[in-house]
Amino acid sequence: MDCPARNRKLVEDRSKVPHRRSGRKVLPMKEDASGTKDEWDDTPRVDTSWIPLEQEQLYRICLGCLMENRIPFILAGAFALYAYTGIQRNTKDLDVFLPAEHVRPALIALNAKGLRTEVRDGLWLAKAHKDPYFVDLIFANPNKEIQIDMGWIRRSNKVELFDMRVPLIALEELIISKIYVARMDRFDGADICHLIRGSKGRIDWHWLSRCLGRDQELLLWHFVLFQYVYPGHVHLLPTPLMDRIYESMAGHRTNPPPEKTFRGTLIDPESFEVDCRLWGYEDIRDTKPLVSEDGSRM
Repeated sequence: MDCPARNRKLVEDRSKVPHRRSGRKVLPMKEDASGTKDEWDDTPRVDTSWIPLEQEQLYRICLGCLMENRIPFILAGAFALYAYTGIQRNTKDLDVFLPAEHVRPALIALNAKGLRTEVRDGLWLAKAHKDPYFVDLIFANPNKEIQIDMGWIRRSNKVELFDMRVPLIALEELIISKIYVARMDRFDGADICHLIRGSKGRIDWHWLSRCLGRDQELLLWHFVLFQYVYPGHVHLLPTPLMDRIYESMAGHRTNPPPEKTFRGTLIDPESFEVDCRLWGYEDIRDTKPLVSEDGSRM
């Protein structure tokens, strides 16, 4: 399965779910008769003319190294946002998503290319450096509600970056990767609004809501934000899904969860830590690392 680990029982194998073309410039990969990934002649290209040469060289080394060593990964972050929306964002890092069990092979391969590598946080993040630039190797989100698995890899598209055809995170997964990011110092709600606007709403919302499970209210939060930002584009939102989430929330008023139910630390641990300390709420995050200091799967 290829949704967050805690919700895997809710969703069928997405490799069996048809890919919804967005009508934009990102195309899905196709398979040849042998079942291997074939490259489309019209693979979309990400403009990288603004990137300094030294930074580009690091990214070429990293992407080429991962592909040469057959390490499964997908391109995410600012480059993925550009591929789906055309919005360019200056960045000093490249975000690569990969399953946790492939972190150590990736670090070994990148280290052999002369890069300084480290596991920055065993919950979700490793890095490859060539100062002042770096590549983030992301295998989960910080609260571990989302863990990258091979389903994310199978669902990838193709995009041309630095004259290489690399796997690009699917639109739905990109939204999921951003939906919990609501910290005091960073909020990805604007990115999600831009992705809905850029895709003209052609998104598999049903899958997203099932994958989020108990946290599907986060979708409604972003739907309300989108409607506020783009009142003239409300038709791009999935009205039946919005109504269903509203009804579910209304049910909570007549049958509320336990009083101490608390999810604040899932979206901003720093801002909501005080609730646990002063008012006795439980921090429900799973803080057991996914990988060890050398990148081995735990």
